[in-house]
Amino acid sequence: MSHALSAYWIGLDGYRNKTVEQIGTESDCEGDSPYYFAWWQMYPTPFVKLDSSNHPVKPGDTLSATVSRWGESYRLSLSSSEG
Repeated sequence: MSHALSAYWIGLDGYRNKTVEQIGTESDCEGDSPYYFAWWQMYPTPFVKLDSSNHPVKPGDTLSATVSRWGESYRLSLSSSEG
């Protein structure tokens, strides 16, 4: 059975501090069954999947993401054309 992964994200690279603040979506396919989800990460901690029932992602959605920094604080935002 084939397995394929594809991810799209935006983030700030931690060039001097070895952290990465990022948010995005992923499309996985196990055989003929696709699976879509949104996620965020404050690396080096593991990424966090958003609950697909509260934050659905599906083909055709238009998504907009931002990652902002104010001093030592970060804001990660992901919005969808579907609300």
